[in-house]
Amino acid sequence: MQKRNPYKSRKLLNRIAELPCVRCGKDDGTIVGAHYSGDLQHLLGKGMGGKCTDAAAAALCYDCHSHMDQYKDGNTVDRSEEFLYLIVITHELLLKSEYLRVE
Repeated sequence: MQKRNPYKSRKLLNRIAELPCVRCGKDDGTIVGAHYSGDLQHLLGKGMGGKCTDAAAAALCYDCHSHMDQYKDGNTVDRSEEFLYLIVITHELLLKSEYLRVE
């Protein structure tokens, strides 16, 4: 697969930060648009000194963001799959709130 130029949108990341954490449900003021950091990140625009596309961000609290980014247990395949799932759930919430629309 060919590497893509990452899509960047501060508005999208700000809107994601308004959602509850899609992993644990917390809404404690630490939610951010956490960029995917799994096995396929290089295909989503990740490069030296840059994050992958903002379209591959999940609404995560500080604790869940740290957990997803650190891979301390070495379980990269399951963590990567979980992160992709959390991104889909984030997109679903954005669609339900009509922040993202299909026209």
